Amino acid sequence: MSEKLGTENLERGVLLAVDFANKIDEATDDGFQPVDLLAIAGPAMQVQGVLKTGPEMKAELDDFSMEERTGMKTKIKDQLQVGDAKEELVDDVVSDAADWLAASYKLQKSIRALRSVAS
Repeated sequence: MSEKLGTENLERGVLLAVDFANKIDEATDDGFQPVDLLAIAGPAMQVQGVLKTGPEMKAELDDFSMEERTGMKTKIKDQLQVGDAKEELVDDVVSDAADWLAASYKLQKSIRALRSVAS
């Protein structure tokens, strides 16, 4: 896999994680309503596709350059409309989103392994 594709997968995954978490936060801010499901449905439907690239994203995390990270941080600031946010807070969002992706991928693998022996 090319490094460019690995970077694109990681960026796509991190931006999706941020979008998904943000939509959930917005939906639950005033108490969760059934209509809020519509807001989180779009990002939720993309999660499986992103998790399929888990191994590539993990490899890219180990080789993630400062330039790539800066570009991702700019996109996150734009996505969340927080252009003047403190850099360390944006760094936390990038790290937490990557951790969420890794944990989700790992959990999915564990569930599949459990199902395979339970069948």
